[in-house]
Parts: sequence; C-alpha cells; structure tokens
Amino acid sequence: MDFETTFNDIKHFFDFRLKAYNVISCQCAYPRYRQIIAIDCVDTSDSFSCYETELLISLSRPYFNWSSDGTTPDSEWSCKKCGSTYSYEWADFSISVERQTVKLLDLKTIGIGKPALKPIPLYLGLSGHSFPPQSEIRRGLRQEFEAYMNDEY
Repeated sequence: MDFETTFNDIKHFFDFRLKAYNVISCQCAYPRYRQIIAIDCVDTSDSFSCYETELLISLSRPYFNWSSDGTTPDSEWSCKKCGSTYSYEWADFSISVERQTVKLLDLKTIGIGKPALKPIPLYLGLSGHSFPPQSEIRRGLRQEFEAYMNDEY
C-alpha cells in the first residue's frame, strides 16, 4: 500500500476514534490520545516530526477552542467539552522538518483510558534527521497501533 492510502486510512481511523471518545467522555480522558498529540522531538533532543501527531492535532481542532482569530493557533488550547487546557507549540527546524505539539497543562476530566506505554507503536512513523531510541518510539503494525489507540492492550 502506498503512503497516501495508508495516511488516509489512519486519518479515517482517527476521525472515528475522536467521535467515539466524545460519545463516552472527550479525547482528554484518554492518556494514549494525550501521548500521541504530545510527541515532541525537543523532548529527546532530536529533529523529527511524527505523522500521527501532526494528523491527530489537525483532526482534533474541532474539539478545542484553539484560535482567537479562527485561523492562527493560539499558544493555549482548551477542550470544548471538559475545559482541560493544553499548550500548543509549533517550530520549523528545516526545510523538511517542522513539528507541532499539544501538551496537557490542566486535566479537568476523569481519565478513563488505559495508561500510555513506551515504546509507542507508531504505524505511520517519523520523518526527519535524527530519531529517539527504540525504547521511546518504534515502528508498529497497523493492527497494533489501532489496538493501542482503542485501549485493547
């Protein structure tokens, strides 16, 4: 399968997961959701971007108050449903690497999902110049990544 098809499949999966999260509670209640949107190369002193992080942040915008002008992301986001707050950061490291991250500041809902684990079994993976150790993030199969995000293990 080519990358575009794979990317679109994960996009549809994330869209479904976000809707499911918000039927039960909201995305904020799920530690693994919070883990994926917070993947940040700065934390490991590397230079990469994460496809899952970029995609999930983009798809999550309708669930947050994220922009005072409706187009430019503010540095603080808040969940429309529970009011949890997050710090939004974006940086352009090079022509081929830009990163964005959304990190929890204040959780205002009860966590109901399974705890985040390491290494994170990413399916789409990372792109960039230097990468974290396999003990932090590793390449996983699609079924494994979806099971991880579905809290099935």
